[in-house]
Parts: sequence; C-alpha cells; structure tokens
Amino acid sequence: MEDINEMPAWANQLLTIIQQQITQQTQQQLDAFEQRLSQPTLETTQPETITPIEEKTTSVRRKDRLPNVQEFEGQRSEFRAWKYEITAKLAIDLKHEDKEVQAWYIYSRLKGKARQQIAPWLNTAESQNSLTPESLLYQLELAYNDSESIQRATRKLNIIRQGTKPFSLFIAEFERTLIDAGGSTWDDQAKKAFLTNTLSTGLQQALIPLAVPHTYREYCDLLQRVSYNIEVFQKQNYSRQTGYTPAPAPALTPPIGNNTMDWEPTPIVTATTERKEAKWASTAIIDERRKKGACFRCGNIGHKIHECRLLPATRPVQTVAIAESNKVEELIDLETEKE
Repeated sequence: MEDINEMPAWANQLLTIIQQQITQQTQQQLDAFEQRLSQPTLETTQPETITPIEEKTTSVRRKDRLPNVQEFEGQRSEFRAWKYEITAKLAIDLKHEDKEVQAWYIYSRLKGKARQQIAPWLNTAESQNSLTPESLLYQLELAYNDSESIQRATRKLNIIRQGTKPFSLFIAEFERTLIDAGGSTWDDQAKKAFLTNTLSTGLQQALIPLAVPHTYREYCDLLQRVSYNIEVFQKQNYSRQTGYTPAPAPALTPPIGNNTMDWEPTPIVTATTERKEAKWASTAIIDERRKKGACFRCGNIGHKIHECRLLPATRPVQTVAIAESNKVEELIDLETEKE
C-alpha cells in the first residue's frame, strides 16, 4: 500500500529544480559581492550602503578633527567652557562610538577633585549598566555648574562701564557678560539698551545726531566706526595743540679740527629760528664765569653752557695764543665733567 505522506515523483522533481535555482542565484550574488570587494576603486552608479560595523571601522581610521579636550580638575568657573569642548568632541570625533566608549572618554578627561567627585557614582552606574555620556555629564553639572552665574552676570550688565577703554576692547567684555547672563537670545532692543547704558559719555554724545540701527549687530558696527573716528580726531587734535614731534638723538661735535670754543651735543635748530653767535671770551673771563657759576658762553647765571641759546663763538686765531686756547678748553672740559 502506498504511503499517503510520501510526495509524488513529480513534486520531488519540482522541489529539486527550485532548490538548484535558489542555490545558483545565491552563488551568483556571492560571486558579485566578492568581485565588488576585490575592486574597491571601481565607481558605482548607486551609493553603497555601509553597515554600522563598516561605518564604525571607518570612523576609527579617520583622523580627529578636534584636539584632545583638556583635563577638568574641578574649577567651577571653568566647567562651562570644558563642557562645550567635551560636547563638541563627542559630536564630531566620537559620534560613531557607542555610549559606553563616549562615557569613558569623558571620565578620562577628569582629573584630581573632579575624578574623585564622580568615582562613587561611576561605580554604581557601571554595576547597573546605566553608564552613558548624558548621565555622566548630568552628574558633573550637579556638582560643578554655577547656578548663580546668570544672576551675577545680569548684575554686572547693570554696573559695567566703558570708561576710557577703546570700544573694540570693551565690546568683547560686554558680549561675554551678555552670554553669561543668558542674553544671547534676548530681543535686539533689550541688548541695545544695555549696551547704550555702558558707553562712555563722549561716545553717547557722538551718537545724538545719528540714526540708531534696528538690529543689535548693526548698532555695534556703528559704534565701532564712531569710536574709531573719535580716537583719530583726538590724536590729531593733540598733535596740533602740543606741536610735539619726536626729536632725533643729538649728535656730538668732534673736538679735533673744530674751530669752536668748546664741544657739546649739537642743538637742533628749527628752520624758523635764528640763533646769534656768542662773543669770544678770554681765559680770565671764562675763569671768572666759572667762579660765579655762570654760563661759560654768555656769562648769564641760571643755566649751563649746554643749555645756552647762543651759538659757540668763533676763535680769533690772530689774537689768541695757543696756550690760552688750551687753557679755555681745559676749563670747559672741567665744567662738563662736573655736570
């Protein structure tokens, strides 16, 4: 008697054909995949699908775009900036890593008190398999986030003043305080009002005839231009009032081969000033002037020879003996040494 569970011959033959076709198609797909892997430089018309494993492997080989984050030692004032650096590092260079790797990287950037502070919680989180970068950062915020920083920055906005600082330097301090106070999202009118209240009196007066822009950024640009023009005007006005121009270093007149009575730093003579020449004085006159403490050149009391407004006298070669000339030079050298 024929078994009713036994398949007919034609069914077995059909099943065998189907299995052969499936095996053949599978082998063709494997051959095509292996051929594609063996030729990675060939361009494809459709974008390749990268599996998470391949994507993770690729991210490991890629060079980091951001530098390694500095270690945080537990300074409350430095926590906010450090948190921004850590968040950027996780989002750019470690975004393909799993949560546990990211959390351990955060822990590796802790040092000293900060590491000791988080160690007990870390042991509990690791034992419960709940260690994530978000939970670790939250614990750090509870310990080191300054809850009163916004209030302090807001109070500072009401008291800081530009004073004598250049606007280009003061605006950096103002905007840093504004960000600490949470004012980066404030309305432009509020930010302009706070900034105007901190400006110097001179800059506020210069803004009176000008139209104030609607946006905060345009208002800052206007203040930059006006402040620069004020600084340039003040420098030019100061130069006109004082007439000050840097003078070159005085040159020394060499004593050898000179026909003047003495040698000294050559005074600077302007083109519009005419100086008279002093009269020649004998040895006796020079000696008398030295005893009185008078100027060797003009004989007046109250200044020395290097301050005299007269030009050096011309030596009368025909009437003065060589010995007397040497005596005059010795007296003048002695006076110069005393000064």
